[in-house]
Amino acid sequence: MPGPLLTPARVAGDRRRYGPGDLFRVAVILRAKEAGLGLDEIREMIAARAASERREILR
Repeated sequence: MPGPLLTPARVAGDRRRYGPGDLFRVAVILRAKEAGLGLDEIREMIAARAASERREILR
């Protein structure tokens, strides 16, 4: 099973703590979904290290 798209920090009581990086990632995920990408494609794009890899996924 692929990894999660978000990995927020955990605090007392196993509550999730979202930071600015998480908010940026949510924005990227929402924009990618609006563009028609599925969650697996979004996960692959986020995991890509090189800009050329991300461009290829977006094509």
